[in-house]
Amino acid sequence: MTVLEINDVKGFMAKLLASDTFDDYYILEAVITKANTFTIDGRLNEEYLADAGEDVTDLTAFRFQAWGKVRSLCFDLVKGKTLPIFMKVVLQLPESKVADILAESGASIRPEEITGLYLNITYDRKELRVVTGTSLKTFSMDKSLEREWDEAAGKIMAEYM
Repeated sequence: MTVLEINDVKGFMAKLLASDTFDDYYILEAVITKANTFTIDGRLNEEYLADAGEDVTDLTAFRFQAWGKVRSLCFDLVKGKTLPIFMKVVLQLPESKVADILAESGASIRPEEITGLYLNITYDRKELRVVTGTSLKTFSMDKSLEREWDEAAGKIMAEYM
């Protein structure tokens, strides 16, 4: 876990909300507080998707929506003359990119042992932080995956720190 202080709030928020940089990440949760608080749960609703005629046979109970599908909604909630008081977005790196990070790390962890690699983005009264997170299904003393993810996330955020 690494805490990254983002100094260029406007630049990073533009990248998050107005570009496709994070579109393939999964959205676990978004909370936006302005005059009201809006909460988005990123879990896909299997019943809704089935009613809409989509194939739900491959979905599991913990499948999440891609950030790109809800990004414009979040952007609409944030935009305006007055900045939000608070905003939190939790993103999970897609499995295809997790495999790349795992390979780079040289960790002794098997892919099926990884629950997820996360970016916890929190804006609170003009301060913006990104906290990386690594979750494994089993305990491991090997921290090389966590270090590799922290480094990769740091590279993504470097231009805004």
